Amino acid sequence: SLIGKAHSEGHKIAVHTYSHQMYTKDNNIYSSVEAYLKDFNAMQSVIKAQTGSETNIFRFPGGTNNTISKSSCKGIMTELTKQMTDAGYFYFDWNVDSYDSRSSSNTQKIITETINQIKNKKNAVVLMHDIHKKTVDAVPAIIEYCLENGYTFDVLSENSPAVRYKPQN
Repeated sequence: SLIGKAHSEGHKIAVHTYSHQMYTKDNNIYSSVEAYLKDFNAMQSVIKAQTGSETNIFRFPGGTNNTISKSSCKGIMTELTKQMTDAGYFYFDWNVDSYDSRSSSNTQKIITETINQIKNKKNAVVLMHDIHKKTVDAVPAIIEYCLENGYTFDVLSENSPAVRYKPQN
């Protein structure tokens, strides 16, 4: 239900993954193009059900340059980036990593790491995971820093500056 709420508040909804099954050999979304598209389309269906429309923006689980996919299907990221782009989708990676998924991180480390990476970037796309309380707690300080230093915030769209990694598989 949060997808529909976020959409109604003006946020851009993008596909990330339905299952995030990428760390196991069985049922891995990167085991084939078909497996990835099945997962992608399942999430697209949830988005459409909650917002009334599909989205053309997405982020690959693990990023475009993930190496996890190598053990599942050689060359899949190169093939997926081509197929998805040819189908009219726009994918984004990040150029700032909050490192919030590290067990050693805490709110202050997330704030410091994120701000240090944002400095001197014209366009910053920050990787964060709102499933971590420590990340949610860090966001106000990061926003405050950005606003005090002349940054603005905008919704990702097909017209946003592309932040993309080169596929490593």
